[in-house]
Amino acid sequence: MTSQTIQRTGSTAMHFTASEDRVVVLDGEVEVILDNARTVLKQGDFLVQNGTRHEWRNYGDKPARLGVVFLATEHNGY
Repeated sequence: MTSQTIQRTGSTAMHFTASEDRVVVLDGEVEVILDNARTVLKQGDFLVQNGTRHEWRNYGDKPARLGVVFLATEHNGY
């Protein structure tokens, strides 16, 4: 398991990982943006994504901390 911090008013670029990602919000609040959807995740929320393009944004007033487990898997077309 690794952790990632998204700073206040920060974001990541749209990207994908060639893995199955299991993400839990440890602290704060983030928005996950996919190609065709977006949703806000709060402390304790959990997300599983499998090779999807995504971006993280933090509109909150404090850093958001994510716990992430990457599981290797095969993806075609990336």
